[in-house]
Amino acid sequence: MIIFHFYLAVLQIYCLFWNINKQLMGVLSHLKVDGTVDVLRVKILIRLCGEVLDLNSGLTSIYDQQVILFMITQMFNNVTMAYILISLSANAKRSIILVILVIAQFLILTMWNLWLTVASCDLVESEGTETKRILKLFTDVFNMDLELERTINEFAIFCKQRSWIFFPCEMFTLNVRMGFRMIITNVLYVLCIIQFDYTN
Repeated sequence: MIIFHFYLAVLQIYCLFWNINKQLMGVLSHLKVDGTVDVLRVKILIRLCGEVLDLNSGLTSIYDQQVILFMITQMFNNVTMAYILISLSANAKRSIILVILVIAQFLILTMWNLWLTVASCDLVESEGTETKRILKLFTDVFNMDLELERTINEFAIFCKQRSWIFFPCEMFTLNVRMGFRMIITNVLYVLCIIQFDYTN
């Protein structure tokens, strides 16, 4: 249940960042068409972005131990179930085919839960990258108001200083690259256990 709350909170943060990026794109398109933009609107977006990043940091500090414990449990389950599945399928008889199917289903579900944790955190990181990309597009606009240019530069510096990355217990980042490393680690653990079992 705690992890479900974590998923909902991460998706809410993703939606907030997505809305900020949508507003920022609206400011950019209005600037290209009209040539004028209310600077207060951009300052409000900076403040909102700061509040959402504070919420993101708070979420990481609240759920970091639970997320790490959940991911370690899922990885242990994946390795154990994959080993049992391979061992049973090597000695397959008609009576244990049902057991093999149940274990395979359990393995798929635990792998899905592990990947869901990684993918939900990666969404927030990708929105942060999108914000930086949108801010770079403002450099293509000529004849920008001096105050607006300062505000955009302030926003860009703010985005460089703050992080969108989930970094639980400051051990590792939760993104797709780390998720692939976890899956490869699971497979390598299973191969090592099978090789150890085969030699004994």
